[in-house]
Amino acid sequence: MRIGVIVKAAIILIVIFLCPSLLLAKREHPEKWYQERWCREQGGQIEVILPDKIRCDCMTETHAIEFDFGGT
Repeated sequence: MRIGVIVKAAIILIVIFLCPSLLLAKREHPEKWYQERWCREQGGQIEVILPDKIRCDCMTETHAIEFDFGGT
């Protein structure tokens, strides 16, 4: 009986490590959708290339904003 429990635990761990996408939260929209919506509402400019060739997701008069999804 103890071997069966160990085998089940091993299978669960293998599935978790081989399929990490099963554990990730689903997103309602892609990142770009949030960038465009927020930036438009703030009167910013989307996908700006700065003089030093760095790209920023949204540029307002006072801020350069980078969007990214946070982990849980």
